[in-house]
Amino acid sequence: MSYNVDVLCCRYSALYSSRVIVAGYVDHLYNENSQSEHYGRYAMKRPVGKLFVHLFAITGIAGTDLYIKKQIEEKKEMNCCEPICRGKLLLRRYHNRGAFLNLGEKNPQLVAAISVGMTVFALLLFISTFSFLGKGMLRWGLTMLLGGAFSNTYDRLKRKYVVDYVSFNVPWEAFRKIVFNIGDFAIMIGALVSVLSEV
Repeated sequence: MSYNVDVLCCRYSALYSSRVIVAGYVDHLYNENSQSEHYGRYAMKRPVGKLFVHLFAITGIAGTDLYIKKQIEEKKEMNCCEPICRGKLLLRRYHNRGAFLNLGEKNPQLVAAISVGMTVFALLLFISTFSFLGKGMLRWGLTMLLGGAFSNTYDRLKRKYVVDYVSFNVPWEAFRKIVFNIGDFAIMIGALVSVLSEV
């Protein structure tokens, strides 16, 4: 009788130990899955948050440039030239029907088509940067480039010309005659940053 009791006790202890081990393993798997789910959600939130930051920057650049263009069109005479910033800059109102430095001004439809194509390409490249790590510098370069591109492309499609409004008041007359807008600066800086990011 004593032998049977000992056997039963041993079997019960083994069964109980097995249940404890299984329960511990299941609990470990649950915690591991919970952590994976938590990190997965966190990893998904990060690109979404970054996307909103960059979209806000793009909207800010394009919106600011379009607002200034609207004010220039409503309040300034064509080809005006007003010194601002202690004479270091010249405020103008100029209609550019071509690309940079009036390239292609005799064929504005082609310039507009190229502008749309390049803007779409830059947008697709910008979206693709969220799929790769270590592309922060390229992403910011494309953000600035897109802010300027959206503004100038909108002008070409809506007005059929780009409103330029600022020049540098420098002794070199050839450079002083070139008229820019914020979109132009954003495109140039963004292109430079994008190139440097891949060097």
